[in-house]
Amino acid sequence: MKKKLDQLHIQQASIKGEQLITSNERLRDALATLTSSPHPETERIPGARLLGAGKYSFTYSIEGTAVKISSPTSSQESFDTKKPTIPEDLELQYEVLSALHTHLLATRDITAPEQLFVARTPDNTFILGQELMKDWVSVEGRTLEEYGSFAADDEKVRAEVRAWTEPVRKRLKNALGGFSLKHYINDLGLDKPDGIHGGNILVPQSVELGKDMPLCIIDQPSNHTK
Repeated sequence: MKKKLDQLHIQQASIKGEQLITSNERLRDALATLTSSPHPETERIPGARLLGAGKYSFTYSIEGTAVKISSPTSSQESFDTKKPTIPEDLELQYEVLSALHTHLLATRDITAPEQLFVARTPDNTFILGQELMKDWVSVEGRTLEEYGSFAADDEKVRAEVRAWTEPVRKRLKNALGGFSLKHYINDLGLDKPDGIHGGNILVPQSVELGKDMPLCIIDQPSNHTK
């Protein structure tokens, strides 16, 4: 197994992640393609489905696993300037979210995806494999779906959203209390006076938006502050 991990430039993997790579040939082939390419974000992986595109990375569903890719050429900035940029450090995300997943096991209504493996290639590409949160969507997307694209212009809607946002902020802060790597949780908006970064918090797809809805924290930390 060690040899296979080395060939795929795997830096860290959970027991479940190792078993997954060993047993799933299609996933292993996909990782081989991604880790051997200088521009993995342009590779076509059979059966892959785009889950989301961030400022510096792309996340796909591949063989039932969420696979996040960040390379020197995967960012919008690199595309615009035609120059390489610093990718997200997904090794750090793996470590922080692994610890957060364990920390939140005692919390019934707040979680983080289980981290499976992380690779770093000679071309300075990071590839992170994690639990696919099937049928979960971002708070941002769910809010847009519920209130429409003009919600920000409606004071009644803004007041309704604030009514559940503040209790959610408090729940998140309480859940992170005692977490040894709390200083790395820097992309939820909890350092700001109010509101939350709804793009990095997931909720069940059909959930009613409110103060008690289940939450899932993703994509921490952010390595880019601009």
